[in-house]
Amino acid sequence: MTAQRKATVLMLGLAVLLGVTACDSGHHTHAARPPATACGSPQLRWKWTRLADKPAGAPTATLSARNKSARPCAFNGYPQVNAWVGKAQATESEPKKKARPVRLVLDPGQTVDFPLFYQPHGIPHGNCWIAGDLNASSDVVPPHPAKHDYGSFVHPTDAKGHRLPTQVCSDTIQIGPPHLR
Repeated sequence: MTAQRKATVLMLGLAVLLGVTACDSGHHTHAARPPATACGSPQLRWKWTRLADKPAGAPTATLSARNKSARPCAFNGYPQVNAWVGKAQATESEPKKKARPVRLVLDPGQTVDFPLFYQPHGIPHGNCWIAGDLNASSDVVPPHPAKHDYGSFVHPTDAKGHRLPTQVCSDTIQIGPPHLR
């Protein structure tokens, strides 16, 4: 490399360095967001909506969580949905087989929907695991809850928001992958 080429390369490098330094005022308008903390029950408003007249294989209900706080929160994993009758029978949720891991940030006011798959009606010649006439309770716990975060009560409703009895006729509620809205 000739002396003239070396000088040219050095001058161009110095010009680029000085240009970047001159443009950097120390204020970043597009600074990276700080990492969001895990979504906790106090930040979330849960809604369990039964879907009417759906074909076989379609979700029975939708479990929605809206971030009602002023800060974003991280939603890493699937929520835990529980339904029980006193100290007697209970049912829990689990991700559907082959469900992908969930890792998303829920911005203020944003909602995430999880499809729920379970048998809502009595199976012929059988009983419901959690029968609607037994005054069952149900709650939901966010993924990775804080030490004293025991979840929030949630009750099934119809599409118009009218409360329905908690009735689950299968021993497990399966949760499908989420959809942000």
